[in-house]
Amino acid sequence: MLFQDATDIIHIETKGGKDIKKITTFVIDDVIWLFRDLTRERPASLFENPFLKMLKEAHDKYGLKTQLNIFYKTDNFYGNDIFSLEEMTDAYKEEWLKASDWLKFGFHSLCEFPDYPYINADYDHVKEDFTKMQREVYRFANPENWACAVLNHWRPMSKDGCRALYDYGTIHRQRIYRLGFTRAVFLR
Repeated sequence: MLFQDATDIIHIETKGGKDIKKITTFVIDDVIWLFRDLTRERPASLFENPFLKMLKEAHDKYGLKTQLNIFYKTDNFYGNDIFSLEEMTDAYKEEWLKASDWLKFGFHSLCEFPDYPYINADYDHVKEDFTKMQREVYRFANPENWACAVLNHWRPMSKDGCRALYDYGTIHRQRIYRLGFTRAVFLR
């Protein structure tokens, strides 16, 4: 099983040997095909999907929290099988809500290509992509499933893009951490 040794990753001990709270979040980028599969295959439960089943098992066994950083739509690069979040079924709304304490969706990008989609993006471009994606997640899942952390595709984002995220009504604080070429923007 993929998470068999996850306790080694999340076990934290202080110098005095006292355990402290064990929290970790598993972040998965570039998620869109999951939504297409759920919509087309219509399993009786979300967790009959092998990908979500694995994540739920890890949550149930280890308390793992997961953030899926999602695309709004598939890309023409993969042929004519285009799918967007507008098509995503809302049949699992109750299940998404029940999982909202450990399963979140984060803004990633409109689609997979081009690379570095927000490196020179203007304010309106980022705000439009962000609000479009958020609206669909609220529709098929719940506001409680929307993640506070934004890890956009390929990470770099223009200052105007960061301002758009900051100015969008749900954002209370913004911190930008840089590790070389990588940027992550944490909201709330």
